[in-house]
Amino acid sequence: MKKQKKAVFVFIIMIILVLACRDKQMPIIEADDIESIEIITQPESKDLNRFYSSQEKIEKITEYINGLSLKERFSENPDDDTGMSYIITITYKSGNRITLNHFGNKFLKQDNKPWKKMNDKQAAYLESIIQSNLTD
Repeated sequence: MKKQKKAVFVFIIMIILVLACRDKQMPIIEADDIESIEIITQPESKDLNRFYSSQEKIEKITEYINGLSLKERFSENPDDDTGMSYIITITYKSGNRITLNHFGNKFLKQDNKPWKKMNDKQAAYLESIIQSNLTD
């Protein structure tokens, strides 16, 4: 009986660990609620800075953000990393704003929330979206 209880306990712990380590997505950002998206690079590269107010371009950015798989637990420290950031400011029709920091094609953070780690292939895709969609 004790062996069965131990086995069940170990199984439950394993499930909890798997669920805690799985990839997570950002909260869904509804394109219809957005007035504009501004993207500024740091260090600044005027070639990649963008301002979008057209629904088509807003949808491309929101589809990208909503599709990201994000890890909350990872060994790297973003503060020790170097690279360019895309500062993405989303302005809603209500006037509310959120800011995302897309850093080094590795990490993403919303406002003052903790960093999350992005899938490498997904992270690199943002630049191609920006390059193929000029400012409105």
